[in-house]
Amino acid sequence: MLFPNVRYQNHESLYWGPVFDGISARLNQKGLDILTLTEPSNDHMFSLLNPQGILGIITVGSVSTQNLMDIKKLNIPVVMVDHMDPAFQSDMVFTDNIYGMRQIMTKLISKGFKRYQFIGNIEDAQSFYERWIGFISALNDYKIGHQQLPALNGPEVENLRDTLTASVNEHGLPEVYVCANDTTAMFAIDILKEQGIEVPRGVHVTGFDNMYDNLPILATVNIDKELLGMRAVDQLLWRILNPGSNYEKLLIQADIIVRELGNRDSEMK
Repeated sequence: MLFPNVRYQNHESLYWGPVFDGISARLNQKGLDILTLTEPSNDHMFSLLNPQGILGIITVGSVSTQNLMDIKKLNIPVVMVDHMDPAFQSDMVFTDNIYGMRQIMTKLISKGFKRYQFIGNIEDAQSFYERWIGFISALNDYKIGHQQLPALNGPEVENLRDTLTASVNEHGLPEVYVCANDTTAMFAIDILKEQGIEVPRGVHVTGFDNMYDNLPILATVNIDKELLGMRAVDQLLWRILNPGSNYEKLLIQADIIVRELGNRDSEMK
């Protein structure tokens, strides 16, 4: 398993840790061993691997194109979890991000909200880009006009404190900040609070991934993270038996959680 320790991609992560656990659990069920690479710094790392002793590789999260090209030289099956790269073809396992975000937006629109801003760097991860697509497509379907502030969904948002503060000062508040994930929502809520803006009294915020129970967010998406890992193993084992079949992108649907007044959670399935 290739599990690059970049950004928050590690076993301690509330998101990636359960994915890793799901992979490990399924491999144990199948009686298979696991070798984990966390920081392959160059191609020499991959040259040490014996392809005859490896059934396949599962990559977890973002992986550099260079690492993928090095993996390609091994000529063994690969399944990528939550990542894709135009330069590298393989099976992929994702949460159905577009559907999940469209469900959130449909719920928000049904409540009468019309002014939104998306927060999250859509160039940072394929999942973030797909959530953006779900966000904007739902607005288009309901013919709700939208002028996205580029700084809030581009690379500048990595410095969220300065970017969000500037956007509030220059453009005011939307009715809802739709965040790419719960971690972004948590940081956004803290920054808004520093400016004297309480959530949800002053503005609403939504998340994605369902990582924190105590956030005052209006909605999130509950992803079965262990299932992502388990299904990646299943897909890899299927690929080993069917090497000539077309590559597949497996989408796993998630449950929408709407936090109504009183913070009582309800699932929309």
